[in-house]
Amino acid sequence: MVRILSEKGRKIVIDYLERNHMESTFLIGNVIEFGLENNMEKRRCGDYYGYLKGERLRGILSFYNVGSCIL
Repeated sequence: MVRILSEKGRKIVIDYLERNHMESTFLIGNVIEFGLENNMEKRRCGDYYGYLKGERLRGILSFYNVGSCIL
């Protein structure tokens, strides 16, 4: 299932990013600095979607205000 991620699910996002730190360096920085909620005035903010299998986060799709990054 794919669903939008929010600050409410921050722990599962951080856990996923830490497990996959080599592939998600930019995502880690952006989530820590700007959070998971989109602020249209900041270019490095965006919408984050998670691919979940059960309750486990398996992937993140980020659609930044300046472009996209699929991980």
